Amino acid sequence: MTWPSDKPKYGENVVSWQTVWGRLYPDDAGDPHDDAAAAEMHRLRGLVAAQCAEIEAVLGMIVKRFRPQARIEKRTAGQLLKDARRLPSTEHADAYESDLSLIEQAVDRRNHAIHSPVTIGSSWQPYGTMDGEWIPVISLMNGEPYDESDLRRYLSLQQAAT
Repeated sequence: MTWPSDKPKYGENVVSWQTVWGRLYPDDAGDPHDDAAAAEMHRLRGLVAAQCAEIEAVLGMIVKRFRPQARIEKRTAGQLLKDARRLPSTEHADAYESDLSLIEQAVDRRNHAIHSPVTIGSSWQPYGTMDGEWIPVISLMNGEPYDESDLRRYLSLQQAAT
């Protein structure tokens, strides 16, 4: 397989499947997806994912510290968290439970942000000239109302968990 060019066809942006479909099959296109309106949500989703990668790195170091023979490569943050919870308990184990719970929440919200599709709901606004345009009216993630402030809270949670 040959890799595509280093110049993305749609620029350095996230392009929705609806946009690609609409360009490939214009006669079968549904309501448009406003990729520009979703750009800030996608940027924040990327930051949430990158910050969770730091949590994953820390969890890997914790597991390796207690079990040097552990194979942490290719382990997800969720898997590493389970491994960390199984480590030999110490007299301070209860003190770490709140930290591990915070990490668990951060991993859960990262999974939600990354695996839930972003949809921008638009409404057709007609002009007096019988023409019109699609106006974005709501942003959804996995079918639930979401906006940038929700993702900023996720990022804040990731940073706190790190």
